[in-house]
Amino acid sequence: MSAECGVADCGVSGRNFEDLQSIPNGEQPRLGDFPWAVALYKKNAETGLWEHYCGGTLITPHIVLTAALCVVLKGSKRNTEDIQVGLGKVYYDYYHIESTAALLTVREVVVPDQYIGAQNKFKTDIALLDLDVDAQLSTAIRPACLDLSDNFHLRDNFTGFIVGWGMTENGKRKEYLQWARQRYLSYTPCLEKLKKEFSHIPTSDKSCIIDTQGTSYSDQWRGSAGSAFTTVRDGVHTVYGIIFSAVPFDFQTLLITDLTQEVHRTWIRDQCHRLTRNLTVG
Repeated sequence: MSAECGVADCGVSGRNFEDLQSIPNGEQPRLGDFPWAVALYKKNAETGLWEHYCGGTLITPHIVLTAALCVVLKGSKRNTEDIQVGLGKVYYDYYHIESTAALLTVREVVVPDQYIGAQNKFKTDIALLDLDVDAQLSTAIRPACLDLSDNFHLRDNFTGFIVGWGMTENGKRKEYLQWARQRYLSYTPCLEKLKKEFSHIPTSDKSCIIDTQGTSYSDQWRGSAGSAFTTVRDGVHTVYGIIFSAVPFDFQTLLITDLTQEVHRTWIRDQCHRLTRNLTVG
């Protein structure tokens, strides 16, 4: 995987997912199955309490990949003191004590200069969070891999995985981390699938991922924006997309920001270089 942004033992799961074809989507993973899964918390201005609101992915011991929409509010980046990152967590609740978990603060929020949110239909919806300290890696906390080379592109219907904390059918927050198996559709077939009913045509850096078992999402993955779409390549999980949103009329489809696009790979690679260099110098 990428030498520019990542670690040598990235993407290692505690389970062989090739043996899980018969397990229904939306199941609770075991601790260590998705050790790169990140919970993002924001501070409630009225109560001062920390609330879960988005997902993310650990890609180095000190860098989290997420969606720009999770860290930009009314055109400005959220203050770093108003964001905390939960690693190694199974429960969504910030205050639930877990021996495997770490709650870390953020040093810098990084967003592409060209990101302007809804004004441009959330194009370049990518962000990086540089943590104040390196995460202590373990079986419960480990980065996913990134492929920032130009040598691999996903084929349509390629299978991958998503993970996050969503909502139940009754609109309540799911207490435990959930995972689901998805298949990938690149922009053109994704657009063909959506354009007959979806008035807000996605930008060209988006793709579809579709539930492989025909499960109706309803609001199942609401709150999982910023989480990763990963595929297993050479035995390790590699990030190829960031969850953007569900599709309003099609509850089996999610839109992702597609990291196979060169512009996104270049931006992530450049920022990883900068953040790692700053950490070394500092």
